[in-house]
Amino acid sequence: MRIAIVAPLVTAIREPQLGGSQAIVADLATGLHARGHEVHVYAASGSEIPGVTIVDSGVDASSLAGLLYRHGRSPAADARAADHAFATVYASIRRGSYDVVHNHAFDPPAIRLASSLLAPVVHTLHLPPDPVMASALAESRGSENPPIIATVSASAARAWRALASLDVILPDGVPVDRIPWSNTGGNGVIFAGRFSPEKGAEDAIAIAREAGVRIDLYGEPYDPDYADAHVFSHKGEAGVSIHGGLIRSELWQRMADASAVLCPAKWDEPFGMIAAEAQAAGTPVVAYRRGALPEIIIDGQTGFLTPPDDIAGAARALKAVSRIGRSGCRKHAVADLSLDASVVAHDGASDAPPRKRSPAPVPMSCWRRAPRRNWRRSVRRSTRTAARQRSRPWTLATAATSTGSMPSPPARARRRHWSVPRPFCTRPPSRRPPRKRGRKRSGSISPAPSSAAAPPSDRCAAPAVVGL
Repeated sequence: MRIAIVAPLVTAIREPQLGGSQAIVADLATGLHARGHEVHVYAASGSEIPGVTIVDSGVDASSLAGLLYRHGRSPAADARAADHAFATVYASIRRGSYDVVHNHAFDPPAIRLASSLLAPVVHTLHLPPDPVMASALAESRGSENPPIIATVSASAARAWRALASLDVILPDGVPVDRIPWSNTGGNGVIFAGRFSPEKGAEDAIAIAREAGVRIDLYGEPYDPDYADAHVFSHKGEAGVSIHGGLIRSELWQRMADASAVLCPAKWDEPFGMIAAEAQAAGTPVVAYRRGALPEIIIDGQTGFLTPPDDIAGAARALKAVSRIGRSGCRKHAVADLSLDASVVAHDGASDAPPRKRSPAPVPMSCWRRAPRRNWRRSVRRSTRTAARQRSRPWTLATAATSTGSMPSPPARARRRHWSVPRPFCTRPPSRRPPRKRGRKRSGSISPAPSSAAAPPSDRCAAPAVVGL
């Protein structure tokens, strides 16, 4: 199968990945390619995924930097730049003759312009609900090629259903077979993720300080103003080390060596890729109970979930993290958070046939078998059908109702529970004369008429014998 994957164009797809949606695009492309599909990833210039064909869209990610998602704020870039970028991508996809197109870009033009494609389209929503995106999804629903709309968790699906209709949940996953794990952790804790308000790097520093443990933060200044004011301002403080983003293989090793990973999300996390990777490394997670994190973390078994913004409660949980068995974290990740299950789900969505519109109703004129309990209601419905057809030109399909009234079902039909009319019958059902309802006669049998009384019949009389 030929599969086209449209990646977010606001950043190149290469290590170190800027966010979870970029990481899952790379992992899905690798997984689908391993299952024997021909996969082409349409991404911004400079993207690299080992073993997978990258189609350079010619889009410079820096030109769309204003479209980077910022929780609670509208994009600052000119929408015409995004329109031009995705129009270029979809024009190239139309020339490729793909069997299915998976779009992972969270931009309204990526939704609207995909309706012009002939191949089935799957839109996967990796971010929380947005009214502008919901409007674009509703517009695509009414197109000639309505897409399949998916989210990455049950929590995200509940949030999105308030604004848009959804078809399926395609959960993310992590490549557990590539993530090293350790049954014994170190003394410090880790925060990994972009430095932006919704990820909660500032809360992570406060939790570690409250618990009296060392913390290492790994990430990029996704929101420079926030990073300068709330993250880099702690640089040089005792027990706080701030690092740039790492390639995932190195980050996974740092996770395996840590005693815990902190995920104090300040928004409803759509999935929680860092929490899943940490458990695959055997490391417990301390997180706020928000979004999909309760779906990823088993409270008390693979980590602890605390009320949102409860820094003191998270610090107490961090002190008790030694009670969590690291092998249980690894087993949970292998069984429930594996990338293999996510690839299989996406492969199934790729095999799903395109949805078709419901056919128009057809005229009906005679009887067909139906459940007994619906017989009287169906007769009334058939009578209304006959009334509508009286004013129409006579055709074979309306022969049964051309007399102006719908005949009652025959006795045989009543016994066999016939009811709703079947389309395009060429003649009406036969009618039997009504049965007389009088009292039955006595059991006497009237004698047969005498042969003498019966008049001779010319056709039945025996020939005369002459000349004897």
